Amino acid sequence: MMTFTTLAVWGLMYCDTSTLQASELDEPIEILTDDGTKIGQLAAERHYIPFDGLRGDARMGVTSTGHFYVALGNKLCLSSDGGRSWKSRDLPAVAGGFGVIADDLFVLFTGYPKPSTLRSTDLGKTWSDPTPIDISPFDKGGGGWTQISQMANGPAVMTCQCYYSADAIDPKTGKPRTGEQPGLYDHIYRSTDGGKTWGDRSLICRDSAESSVILLKSGKMLAAIRRQRSPQRLLPHDDIEQLKAMDGWRNGNVYIKHGFLADSDDKGHTWENVRLAPNTSDMKHGLCPSDLVQLSDGRVVWIYTHRYGKDSGVMARVSSNDGETWSKERYRVRRLPDPGHGTYATNAVLADGTILTVCGKNHGNRAIAIRWNLPESAK
Repeated sequence: MMTFTTLAVWGLMYCDTSTLQASELDEPIEILTDDGTKIGQLAAERHYIPFDGLRGDARMGVTSTGHFYVALGNKLCLSSDGGRSWKSRDLPAVAGGFGVIADDLFVLFTGYPKPSTLRSTDLGKTWSDPTPIDISPFDKGGGGWTQISQMANGPAVMTCQCYYSADAIDPKTGKPRTGEQPGLYDHIYRSTDGGKTWGDRSLICRDSAESSVILLKSGKMLAAIRRQRSPQRLLPHDDIEQLKAMDGWRNGNVYIKHGFLADSDDKGHTWENVRLAPNTSDMKHGLCPSDLVQLSDGRVVWIYTHRYGKDSGVMARVSSNDGETWSKERYRVRRLPDPGHGTYATNAVLADGTILTVCGKNHGNRAIAIRWNLPESAK
């Protein structure tokens, strides 16, 4: 029999207006060329989400009533007015991921190195006991930014990082793992029973983490991936000159932490065209993590964190062909008050086409909700 943990009622969250960074709240969204030249701007409506933890990476889910729920650290935040105001209650565990699936079932992902999920059938008032996620034969799992969502006319899907530690012991041989085995392997898990169990696991690609996936209107699935070597190492097929070209070779060492994209024509069971996402000549490294949304007119918006360099911020590009090509213009949705600490952005589209971008807190980058609209001309 399932047992539930009862949590406190919703509490309103208030800002001390004397400490608000008014300049950030008033900032428009800048439209930039690849070289950083400003060519225009868009209006934006910004609202801080009070959160006093040192760090809280955000994941968002939307209920059938159009209410927005964001898991932020150990808090579950609710907005019933499109992101303008927020209230919160405590979560039973620190969120490593969160989502709302069919029938308004809430799923919370937590735990490292042995991850698990919890379910709520009453909009986050009470939660089930944790259910472990099977990560075998990997020795560690979780610890990343897990996305949970519902596929139209299909299963619920969850991304999960699985690891082989560099010093992990192979249970079959009893010997240390060697060669290509250590590293990050982001997988998609599926559930057909309302998030009670997760299985039917499929790998996205090697050296992958913190992926966001979306099923497009065309039936194609698109993934935005943080591709990262951990531990840093050369693989047999690596070309050092190619690594240098993508800023993945530094001072004689492999260093890969990039935004990648990939396509799937079979609902995420297999992936192809794994490619470096569009970047700029001044900064090819650190364009991650990222998220994807699709507008009602079919345009796909890729929202990513440009972590370093003079153009650091939460950026966006637009595609009119399911992610095959992307706009030359970049939209700086948020300038990072504390560059180098990549704030994680989670996104949803309101009924009127407004994009709601929620950025989690990371050091000096406060949690914030941003309402904005792309012009029809943005391609």
